Amino acid sequence: MKKILVYVAIFAMSISLLSASGNKENPPEVSLNGENAVADAITSASFDNISLEWKVSETGDEIEFILQAKTTGWIAVGFDPSQIMKDAQFVIGYVNSGDAVIRDDFGNSSFSHAPDTGLGGTDDVRLISGLEEDGWTQLIFALPVNSGDDKDVPLTLGEKHNILLAFGPDNKDDFRTKHSFRTSFEGVF
Repeated sequence: MKKILVYVAIFAMSISLLSASGNKENPPEVSLNGENAVADAITSASFDNISLEWKVSETGDEIEFILQAKTTGWIAVGFDPSQIMKDAQFVIGYVNSGDAVIRDDFGNSSFSHAPDTGLGGTDDVRLISGLEEDGWTQLIFALPVNSGDDKDVPLTLGEKHNILLAFGPDNKDDFRTKHSFRTSFEGVF
C-alpha cells in the first residue's frame, strides 16, 4: 500500500509539473524532426511567443538560425553569458518597412550590450532574410561556429550552451529599448 501511495504522489507531481508548462519561465518543448527528443539533441526551442530553430551547415563551420517572436519590434538571441548578459554574444535585429536590420553585439556588462565593431571586434552575423507579418517578426541568419573574434562566443558543436531569447515592445525598431519578454534555456548545436 505504501508503494502505491508513493507512485500516486509521484504521478500527481508529474501532472502538476506538466500543467505548469505553459508558464513562460519553464523550459521550452524540445523536439527533433517533430518527435520528442533528449535535451542534447535540441534543434529548436519554442515558447508561447518566441522561438529559435537552428541547423549546422553541411561543412560544420556555420549555424543557420530562424528567430521569430510575436512583436513588431526588435528580437534577439544571446549565447553563453558569464553573468546575466555579460560576455554573451548577441544577435539583435528588426524589420522596418520590409527591410531587415541585424547586428552582432557583445554583453559588455550584466545589463547592457554594444556592437562588436564599437568594442574592437568584427560583425560576424550573416543576414539571410527578415520578415514582419501578422504581428510577428522573423530573422533568418547565420553565425560562424568559431569566428576568431574575441567578442564572439565559440559555438562548440555537441556541447551545451546557455541561450538567451528576448524581444522588445511592438513598433520599437531599435537597439536601445528594454525587452518586454526574456527567457533562457540550454541547447546543444
